[in-house]
Parts: sequence; structure tokens; C-alpha cells
Amino acid sequence: MGCCYSSPSMEDPPQNAPQYRGGTDPQITKFSFSDLNMATENFSLKNIVSENGGETSDIVYKGHLTNRGFIAVKKFNNVASSDPNQFVEEAHRVGKLGHKSVVNLIGYCCDENERLLVADFMPNDTLSKRLFYLKNQTMEWEMRLSVAFYVAQALDYCSCGGFTYNNLSAYSVLFDEDGDACLSCSGLMKKFKDDQRTTGS
Repeated sequence: MGCCYSSPSMEDPPQNAPQYRGGTDPQITKFSFSDLNMATENFSLKNIVSENGGETSDIVYKGHLTNRGFIAVKKFNNVASSDPNQFVEEAHRVGKLGHKSVVNLIGYCCDENERLLVADFMPNDTLSKRLFYLKNQTMEWEMRLSVAFYVAQALDYCSCGGFTYNNLSAYSVLFDEDGDACLSCSGLMKKFKDDQRTTGS
């Protein structure tokens, strides 16, 4: 696929192709740990929506903010020794992206040893759940083609912006309120340590 927003070679692409939102420069929010702790009900087990491909190091929680509604909070547990300035810089960098098929990063928390990202909540589960856990609900080929199309456009957009996507897997593909596939924005954060690199399925 050629760089910068070239269309994949396919006879019948999805009718509602992603729209680019170039030129936006949203303000990313710095959250306190106490705010996110409250939003997720003390990081309750009942609010866990993803565990990063089965690993317990990075966990995503569903949360709720009075002024924003539902959010997704990713809690990193193995980056306490990472440079806080690098984490904040990366969060601001990723927060400037704007594409329909990339989940919006709306904020972060870098409070002492805590590192968290806050993003828009995607209400329709992950691709991994649809493929591996809902085995009685087979994904039709039309839907699989649609997922591939949206993910390819998102990766093309990110690549053209100088971003490398880390650890792409079915766990990092989410579905928005319209049922369209989106890439998790956390995969665009630079890795904090070389020994934290993992491979996806």
C-alpha cells in the first residue's frame, strides 16, 4: 500500500470509508491518579475490558467522567522506572493524531510511579473477543474485509505521520459505536524499554 492515504486495491471497499480529520490539534488532558481511580471505581475488576493479549502487565479499564462520559483507562504496571518526561512527550505526540480509525487519546496520568493513558471508550469489544471468544458468532467475510480495510487505512495514516505501530494484534483492534474497526492509540506510544517488546498473535 502506497504512503499517504492511497486506497487499497479492492473491488468493493466499504461504503463508509474513514474520513481524515487533518489539521486538528486537540488539547490533551493531564489527569490525576485520584481522578482516574475514582472514574474506574478503584480500578475495579468488574471494569476490566482488556488485558493486553492475556498479559496482566497492561490492563484497560472502563471508566466514567462526569464531564466526558465513558472512557478507557490503560494502566501500565511495568514502566515505573521510565522517564516521566518521555511518557508525557509521547502522550502529547499521539494525542495530536486525528483519524476515524484511530482511537482518540484524550489524556494521560504521570503521577509518581503511575503511568496511564485515557482514551475514548470503544463500546463494541475487541477483534480478539469476536474471533476467539464468541465462537458461536462467526464473522462474515464482508465484516473481515471491512476490518482489514479500516486497519490498513489507519496504519497508512500513522506511517505517513512518522508513527510506528507496536505489537499489532487482534487485541489492539477495537470497534466503535457504529461497529467500525479502530486501532488502539496505545500501540503508537514508543516502547519504554527494549525488553518490554512483545509479539502479537
